[in-house]
Amino acid sequence: MDGTESLRRFLAPDAGRVGQVVTLGAEQSRHLSTVLRVGVGARVRLFDGRGAEFAGHVERIGPAGVQVRVDQACAPRAGGEAVLTLAFAPPPGQRAPRW
Repeated sequence: MDGTESLRRFLAPDAGRVGQVVTLGAEQSRHLSTVLRVGVGARVRLFDGRGAEFAGHVERIGPAGVQVRVDQACAPRAGGEAVLTLAFAPPPGQRAPRW
């Protein structure tokens, strides 16, 4: 474990090497800066959608988007088992089916 497991993750298809500055897309930038209110200097985790992951820090937040400097490559997160709970109510006056 490298200490980056708990960082918030953002899609950055252009991320590829340590030292690179990546500008997040419009939706990712808005979510990071406006919804989550993450500030300059905050550490985040980036993934490229092809299996590579990186840790970095927010370097700039501006009208053109959020810029993140890639600090290190990370091992991709291991997938966990998904748990699905299904609940329903039969319509009034009807019995629930027996499966």
